[in-house]
Amino acid sequence: MKQREQRVPLQYLMGECEFMGYDFYVDERVLIPRQDTECLVELAVEDIRNRKTQNRCESNNTADQKNEQKVKVLDLCTGSGCIGISVAKLCPDTEVTLADISEGALSVAKKNAQNLDAGVTLIKGNLFENIEGRFDYILSNPPYIPSEVIEGLMPEVKEHEPRLALDGEADGLSFYREIINEAPDYLNPDGRIYFEIGAEQGEDLTHLMNERGFSEVKVHKDLAGLDRIVTGIYSRK
Repeated sequence: MKQREQRVPLQYLMGECEFMGYDFYVDERVLIPRQDTECLVELAVEDIRNRKTQNRCESNNTADQKNEQKVKVLDLCTGSGCIGISVAKLCPDTEVTLADISEGALSVAKKNAQNLDAGVTLIKGNLFENIEGRFDYILSNPPYIPSEVIEGLMPEVKEHEPRLALDGEADGLSFYREIINEAPDYLNPDGRIYFEIGAEQGEDLTHLMNERGFSEVKVHKDLAGLDRIVTGIYSRK
């Protein structure tokens, strides 16, 4: 009761949060998974499944299907691992890598992967640091709240959730710029990128991605009708 009076989120007190139908362990080393983020997972899972179906249809014989390469997914700024682990569970033929700069966050993600029996790879590093190879999908819910806005957030958020996972620096776009700039070097031909964004950031993200050469850039709404996800394709020239 005393912790609730101190505005400690209930999910931290219980040590769990439901996301995409799975129970994820959470503590103050990671953000609490939000329902808005499920929109990103749902979009990515639908596209991955469609891609795999198309690949199978284009296979001419059984041997081609047996040699079909797994779809490779990178979850940057993974936190609790809720995005990447959910994708791994819902699309079991994928090869999923979770990356985060926080050792604590990776410990939580590892625990969740073990609890949910999800075969994923975990890498510690600052964004693409220590990432090797190329991916078909990069999924990310990076820190995107402008620094000066954080102090105005609810106590449950500003006093208990990790600032490292919230603070998007001056304009909230710092991490997006870095990821967008480097992502083409880590994407396979026609690789996709999926971002969760703040409700006012759709136009800025669209501009940044178009400027870097991404095509078919789209802004998707969440269940409340707010801009929440930006997606795009990088067609290697």
